[in-house]
Amino acid sequence: MDILLDPVILDVLLASLFFMPVAVLIASLIRGILILSGKRRVFTGWVRNKLYVALLYLTLPGLVLIFIFRRIFLALFRVKVVKSHWVFTYGEPTPTFEVETPRSVIQAFLVLFSVFYFGTIIMLEFFNFGLILSFPLKIVLVYLAFSIWFNLSITSGDVLIFTEILKNYPRTAIVEFIVLVAVISLSIMYLGGMLA
Repeated sequence: MDILLDPVILDVLLASLFFMPVAVLIASLIRGILILSGKRRVFTGWVRNKLYVALLYLTLPGLVLIFIFRRIFLALFRVKVVKSHWVFTYGEPTPTFEVETPRSVIQAFLVLFSVFYFGTIIMLEFFNFGLILSFPLKIVLVYLAFSIWFNLSITSGDVLIFTEILKNYPRTAIVEFIVLVAVISLSIMYLGGMLA
C-alpha cells in the first residue's frame, strides 16, 4: 500500500484522472467524425471511410489492449459476458461483447471508467518513457501510446448499455445517475482543491 503513497505514483494517478476525460472526448470525437464522414454503404446506414479503416489497423495493438481491459473489468465488476468476438464488417476490426444488461448505472460506469482510466495511465506512461528513452524505443512507445489513445473512445455499445439500464430499471437508474453525478462533481472539486 506504501507504493500508492509514493509521490511519483500519486502524480501519475492524478494526472491520468485529469487527462482521461480529455483523451476520451477527443478520441471519441475524431472516431465519430471519421465514421460519419465516409461514403454510404449499401443496405445500411453506416458509412465507410478508408482513413478510418487504415487507422484501425494501424492502431490494432491499442484496440487489442482496450479489448482485454474491457474483458477484465467486465469480469471484475461481475457483468456477465454472453459472447465476445471480433467482427470484421467491411474490413473494420471491431471487438464486440454481448453482455447481460448490468443492474446498475454505477456498475456499468465503473467498468467503463476503469477501462478508460487504466488505458490512460498506460498511454501516458508509454508516452513519457518514449520521450526519455533512446531512438528505436522512443518510436515504438510513442506509437503504442497513440495506438491506445485512438481506441480510448466511447462506442455505440457503451451508450446502448446505459440506455438499456435506464429502460429496464428506470427508478433506480435515475437515482443512481444523480448520485453518480454528485459524487463525480464533489470528487472533481476536492481534487481541484488539492491541486490548488
